[in-house]
Amino acid sequence: TIQTAINAASVLTSDTVLVSPGVYNESVNFNGKAALLISANGPTVTVIKPPAGSSAISFVSGETTNSIVSGFTLTNGDAGVSVSGSSPTISSNVIVNCGTGVACYSTSPIIMDNVISNSSGSAIFLFDCDSPLLAGNALVSNQGGGVNMYVAVSTTIINNLIQGNPGAGITM
Repeated sequence: TIQTAINAASVLTSDTVLVSPGVYNESVNFNGKAALLISANGPTVTVIKPPAGSSAISFVSGETTNSIVSGFTLTNGDAGVSVSGSSPTISSNVIVNCGTGVACYSTSPIIMDNVISNSSGSAIFLFDCDSPLLAGNALVSNQGGGVNMYVAVSTTIINNLIQGNPGAGITM
């Protein structure tokens, strides 16, 4: 499983976990690892579908920007990516049909070049975040809006497409 590979990654160095094409029915927790989780052939052929009520990817153990997820389709999760007390890099993913695309609490993530669509909640939810970066994302057709920020200090939002969200584009 992807989780087994993450568990085997070093805590001290940035190991790369390269994932072959396929559909992975699991929830992946980085467990504080500074790992690069990347798909071998991109999001059109590499999908993570978590169990009901779970997030596809979780960063909840103090991960830094050296903890990276890139090149996956994350679908049908409570959240595509859940971040709490960590500052990961989330890039070049397709996050579709989740409760919330990326949900961040007490964190400073880098969220860039993702397509987040058809969430029943927000594409990106930020609560108590310090200096998050949102760049080059396409946030389309999310029922709860594009970006919802509450106590998000020094947020940088650059070159994002926010379109067709019945809720507000950006809520502060």
